[in-house]
Amino acid sequence: MVDLERAKILNLLCGSEGCTNQRSSRLGLCSACYQVQYRASETGKRVYKNQWLQKLYGITIEDFEAMLEIQNHQCAICNKDISLYGNKTNVDHCHRTGIVRGLLCSSCNSLIALAKESKEILLSAVSYLNL
Repeated sequence: MVDLERAKILNLLCGSEGCTNQRSSRLGLCSACYQVQYRASETGKRVYKNQWLQKLYGITIEDFEAMLEIQNHQCAICNKDISLYGNKTNVDHCHRTGIVRGLLCSSCNSLIALAKESKEILLSAVSYLNL
């Protein structure tokens, strides 16, 4: 009888290795493990990226992909390769108006941010480098 009871208990647990949460109806996993697995899938990546882009910048993943194509998958400033899911790809936008300008690598995005989006500061930096 002990084996039958043990089987019933194990059948109620998440199927993910090391997880002891109660299983939900999704693929035999608990909700947390299902979310992790879903977010790692290609479909999940697209869905979450699309939601994030719409929430933060008001653009869709299709808009993002079109910008990538127009920019030849390169940073708009330094031409370094950037990608759809790379965490080093940044949507550059005006913080005052919210208008999206393009896609930048992390370094160039930081450059713009550290210069406080000021053309004068950036031009002064160029003049300094030309000394």
